[in-house]
Parts: sequence; structure tokens; C-alpha cells
Amino acid sequence: MEPISDMVIYKFCSELCQWNKLIVNLYPYRFDWFFPTTYVVAHDSKLHMINPGGILVFDPFADAHRFYHIIDRPPVGSTVNKFTAFGVSQGHLRVAYSSHDDPYMDVWELDQDENGIGRWCLAYNIYVAEIVVTVGKLRNLSRIIAFHPYKDVVYIKFDNHIIVYNLRTTLKEAIYPLYPSDLKSVLADPRYGWPKAFPLLHNKVPTPVPSLTQNDVYHKLLSKLY
Repeated sequence: MEPISDMVIYKFCSELCQWNKLIVNLYPYRFDWFFPTTYVVAHDSKLHMINPGGILVFDPFADAHRFYHIIDRPPVGSTVNKFTAFGVSQGHLRVAYSSHDDPYMDVWELDQDENGIGRWCLAYNIYVAEIVVTVGKLRNLSRIIAFHPYKDVVYIKFDNHIIVYNLRTTLKEAIYPLYPSDLKSVLADPRYGWPKAFPLLHNKVPTPVPSLTQNDVYHKLLSKLY
């Protein structure tokens, strides 16, 4: 397979109420492969996309359609057998790793100075048994699936439940059961272990967003991958 040189990004303009297609050049970064379900996070007016090769930063307001720079992933070695969660919490980028083979879940936070130079710090190292011991029938760690945007809270999926876990106080704030009809939206594609959307409440967007045909996006993305 040839190295990937371009990526297709669809950007919605609320002023014009329309979608714009951007062909973004990956140069000088080289990727031999790219997840179709790349996690995308908006932070500091830029889009951040995490992948095995690193975190690509894209400025949608820049004239040049190329990536701003790349951020190295946290220094955890291989992530092949790890579930990854990527998000923003309390103004910082965070990455969490969990695995069926590891009794701990790690939460990493990116600290950046005034010049934008950052370094990853291990913010929390969670011992799974301490969470499960009072939950009763819950067993088998699945993963952290989301971060609360304003609190030191993560959402952890255990079996058929979602646990709202406070990292600072180490308390379980709530436990919600998932019913079979809910599992598809929460589990998404089991190969990547990432939900397409997590049901946090947000204010409605004032401008109606027209739909973008999913098949059209996938076909164009696959044509770039293969």
C-alpha cells in the first residue's frame, strides 16, 4: 500500500449554511495507514486528530490546507492492544488507555506553555479493582469512553453499565445500566472501541446543519486509503 499523502475533510460554514470539501496535504508527515474512524477533537480553535502515528493538528481557518503540526502521543509504547479515549477536559487535551491485560487505566494530560510547547504528564493511574469492588456484578474492564468537558470526571464502560467516575475524589458519582438497544451507539465498531457520540447534553446549534451523505464520505475516504 502506498503511503497516504492527502486527507479529505468536510468543513461546515454556518454563515453560508453549507459544507465545504478540503483536500489536506499530509506532507511532511508520512502515514502508511490511517484509521477510517480517526478520533477528532476541537481545541484552541483547531482540530486534533489522534492516530497511531501521533496527533495531527489542523487549523480550519488557515488559507493553506495543510496540517499545522503534529503532537507526539503519550510515551506508553505500543498501543495495539489498548483502548484509547481522546478528548478535552478542563481546557487540556487528554488521552486515556485501558486494556483487558492491565489492572490499571492511565489518564494522560498535555501541559502546554505560552509558546505552545507541550509535554504529556500522567495525571491519573486508576486501579480497576478499587472501582469494581463495590459495584457487585460488574466485571471485566472494557474502557474509558469519554471525558467530562468541565469536571475531573471520566465515563467508564464496564460490562453493560456506564460508570461516572470522579478522578479527583475517586468516587463513583453514578452508575447507569445500558440496555441492548443502546449498545450499538455506545460500542460503535468493536475493532476500534470508540463511540461515535456520547450522550452529554449540549445546547442546540442555532444554525440548522444540512446532512452530509454518509456513503459519499466513506466512498471518498476509502478511495484515498486504497
